Amino acid sequence: MWRLSLDMGTNSIGWAALDISQPERRILDMGVRVYTDGRDAKKGTPLNEARRDARQMRRQRDRKIRRKQAMLQFLVAHDLMPHEREESLLAARLDPYELRAAALERRLEPFELGRIMMQFANRRGFKSNRKEMNVEKEKQKEQSAMLEGVRVLEDELSGLTLGQWLYRRRTEKKSVRFKAEIKKNKALYSFYPSRKMYEDEFEKIKEKQIVYFQKINWDNLHRIIFFQRPLKSPERGRCSYYENEYRAYKAFVSFQRFRILQTINNLKYRNDDNILVEIPSDLKRKLFDALDNQESMTFNKIRKLFGAEYTNGFNMEDEKQKELLGNAISASFRKPEYFGALWNTFEIKLQDEIIEKLLNIDDVDVLKAELGAYQLSDEQIKTVLKKQLPSGTAFLSSRFMIECADIMLKEMIPYHETVKRLGFHHSDKPQKELRKRLPYYGEVLTLLVSGAKGSAGKNDEEKFGRIANPTVHIALNQLRKLVNALIKRLGPPSEIILELARELKMSQKKKDELFADQAKNQRDNERVKKELQNLDFDSSDTEQVKKYKLWEELSTEGITRRCPYCGEIISAQQLFGGSVEIEHILPYSRTLLNTRDNLTVAHRTCNQKKGNCSPFDAFGKSPPGFNWNRIAALAENLPRRKRRKFYPDAMTYFKEHEAGFLEKQLNDTAY
Repeated sequence: MWRLSLDMGTNSIGWAALDISQPERRILDMGVRVYTDGRDAKKGTPLNEARRDARQMRRQRDRKIRRKQAMLQFLVAHDLMPHEREESLLAARLDPYELRAAALERRLEPFELGRIMMQFANRRGFKSNRKEMNVEKEKQKEQSAMLEGVRVLEDELSGLTLGQWLYRRRTEKKSVRFKAEIKKNKALYSFYPSRKMYEDEFEKIKEKQIVYFQKINWDNLHRIIFFQRPLKSPERGRCSYYENEYRAYKAFVSFQRFRILQTINNLKYRNDDNILVEIPSDLKRKLFDALDNQESMTFNKIRKLFGAEYTNGFNMEDEKQKELLGNAISASFRKPEYFGALWNTFEIKLQDEIIEKLLNIDDVDVLKAELGAYQLSDEQIKTVLKKQLPSGTAFLSSRFMIECADIMLKEMIPYHETVKRLGFHHSDKPQKELRKRLPYYGEVLTLLVSGAKGSAGKNDEEKFGRIANPTVHIALNQLRKLVNALIKRLGPPSEIILELARELKMSQKKKDELFADQAKNQRDNERVKKELQNLDFDSSDTEQVKKYKLWEELSTEGITRRCPYCGEIISAQQLFGGSVEIEHILPYSRTLLNTRDNLTVAHRTCNQKKGNCSPFDAFGKSPPGFNWNRIAALAENLPRRKRRKFYPDAMTYFKEHEAGFLEKQLNDTAY
């Protein structure tokens, strides 16, 4: 008999094997297994993220090279480009913009047409990727800027092809490059070409030149230029109950209704004796109808809906939560500019199918055809395609939630009772077969993994999926190797003791303090968002909200908010103009400290001069352009914990008092 003790960390596992077969305990063996946490040491970002981005760039480059090679081979084979390299270089000197304008007026020479097609293969315009627009915020911003540039250019064209418009700009000695300008910390395009503009121009050139070049396979030419692989849809896990069905998206109407019913069945009212009591079923149905038809509803409006006798509070009502969320998806799609009254005629299953298409189909033309089947106008289709849908998935399938919602709405019973009616149990799971060795974690933690390919997978990770957090993924694999090696040596352990990093119980006082801080922070964020809207900045950008709050810490008055290093005033407009950035007071590369009390805003040039030093190490001797006494005086305006980081011994103090377990490591270990 032996006991295995484990202390799991983000990049190590401490372990001890203790003989418990005799009254006198003895250590059989002990040690530490060390491994990488799968993250960049400086940035804290997953290493696979950097690899993925680099791989994507390589693939895009390689595909572009292959496309140009395929185009050159096609053109040479059809005598539209010279066979000899020297002559090809001469053909490459032809002005493609002049030729693109001339292609609609006269017969082109073979090499002239070939020069146009080579440029098309190299530059073919922006094609909106709706999957990324719904998933990744940074890409969404970049694509939104491009789409705005496309809209501007569409108005500019006024019946001209893109090539005619670009040639006119060249004759006016204006730039024909599609490049971004940075304004208010955002990339803005004065104009940007879409894939459709290039395709429309290709068709017009084909229409004019096909008479002279009848032997060319124009369809093959079009495919070489414009073919694009369809993007893969992100993998979804399996339903907790119907294991052969995929989990539903949170944007599904089935999920929205299921969530509303769960909330209503958990809602209770405080009577005059401050006792929580059940709400009558008829009022619950009344509340469901109200929430199903709007995005949200405040508790004050709920009290009015229930009647004059409901004047007290609800169990879910507090400083942080002032309202209940409704069916935001259907509330939008019922509007005339979307589907209008037609939306209510669809069954929930069909509504989910429409939303799934909006989430997964990246080809705008295909989507337009799908939506056109419902007799929507062009304006309605355009509005529906712009709709930003929530991301993420539930743990349940659409069918299961529809079945649950039908029972919950009819009988107004809670979730665990509803699950029993369907022949399941919400928490009890049958005991799985015991193993002699630890299997790959994805076989067991099926609800926490994604990307499972089943029998089609080449290895365990592909077959059963993986946890997205790279640190946890690596740690669990290392745990399996360690435990299995010990089992092979000592046999299966009689007991396993695992140290927990989670705070399992918090005192009521601590809970109240945490809750008050969260409520204050929420109110503060809402105030800052309104300020940003008034200044015409993006209030949905969390990074801009953080930047604005750090700027406010510099001084109580906006006109006296100065860069903590050079002392020059930073106005609200300058804050988002590109010259000011969020910076780490103590260098991140030396402290890995990314918490709020180590962040401030400063001029980019000052941050560059500060380099990899503490404020005192960089400016303590008052180098040209900086005055340490002024820096120390400005630091006095900052919160106490930030002010301390400007002291001469800041780095020493950090190493002695603050360089403990990082918050990220603590979260990963707790996971």
